[in-house]
Amino acid sequence: MVMARVMRLAVQEIRGTFTIPPVTEPAESGQSGSSSEPGFAEAQFHVLYALSQAGSLPVGEIAERCHVAVPTISRMLKHLEENGLIERHVDRTNRRFVRVVLTEAGRAAESQLEQRAKAALHHVLSPLTD
Repeated sequence: MVMARVMRLAVQEIRGTFTIPPVTEPAESGQSGSSSEPGFAEAQFHVLYALSQAGSLPVGEIAERCHVAVPTISRMLKHLEENGLIERHVDRTNRRFVRVVLTEAGRAAESQLEQRAKAALHHVLSPLTD
């Protein structure tokens, strides 16, 4: 419980400093577009991290690792691809699968995010005593 709160504080600390805006859904029935789900931007960060650790993943496995549905991952990947952070490639061994990899810009963005997350965590935890 305490760790979850600490992580939320750290995420709040870095929110808005990363350059990827959250994906928005098209307006429906006169409503303005809104984030497709709570924490969508954080989920994009999770995608970048998962890809940085694995190198290349099929879309379905990214969805599993991020604990979201495949259609949600597809929207996130589209947004990340539009921002030049990932590339999708058809798997040579099984053309039914699409594998996703980070671009150089994606690796740089993930690295920058990791540094900011560490600094934010340090800032949140620093007032605590041993």
